[in-house]
Amino acid sequence: MKNNAFLNNTAKSKFSFIPSGKSAFLLLVIFFLGAVVRLLWLENYSLHYDEAVEFGLSFGSFFDIVEACRKNSSNPPMLQILVKIISLFGRSDFAARLVPALSNIISIALVYLFSKILFRKELPALFSSLFFAISFTQFRFSNELRPYSLSVFFACIMLIAFELAFQNPGEKKWKYIFAAVSSVGFFTQYGLSILVAGLNLIFFAAIFFAGRKNELKDWVLSQL
Repeated sequence: MKNNAFLNNTAKSKFSFIPSGKSAFLLLVIFFLGAVVRLLWLENYSLHYDEAVEFGLSFGSFFDIVEACRKNSSNPPMLQILVKIISLFGRSDFAARLVPALSNIISIALVYLFSKILFRKELPALFSSLFFAISFTQFRFSNELRPYSLSVFFACIMLIAFELAFQNPGEKKWKYIFAAVSSVGFFTQYGLSILVAGLNLIFFAAIFFAGRKNELKDWVLSQL
């Protein structure tokens, strides 16, 4: 038992969010590959159909954008507001699609981070980020002016905060970070509420079966 405890403590002390050595190099290669693939085709074709509608909703003041999305879109106005901010430096198809592209590119690193936190190993984390980087579905999402990539970005941060909150019950900050990111995420796509509800159910079930009911109060308060 003492040996097992020593091994567990050693593993925890060696764990780091930031990769080093070969892992850092491989992650940079994966990140660069994913970024190049996503950015090269941003202007490959003009804005069309739903993209054009989303782009049109980003005109006017911020109040106008919120009101226009309320009347003409099934999604919250976060994407249009970010496109509006980017457009202050110039309007183009490339600039309009830059928000989903950058969100998806950053998500490559977030997928690595979540996998590393979950599995505590470099190899699964690197493979997860690689599969995400070369995923055709993610490539399509990153090249469309739609809220999909932005939703993936917020979902990744939510999953990271949730897993850290569960693994580190004494660190309340992760519970509040999860709640804050969830709240912001709702302004991107209403569908994220399903993920939040599912993670809450998982948390309640996990702490119940693990005999950690004392954490329930802090979790509920953080969600309010």
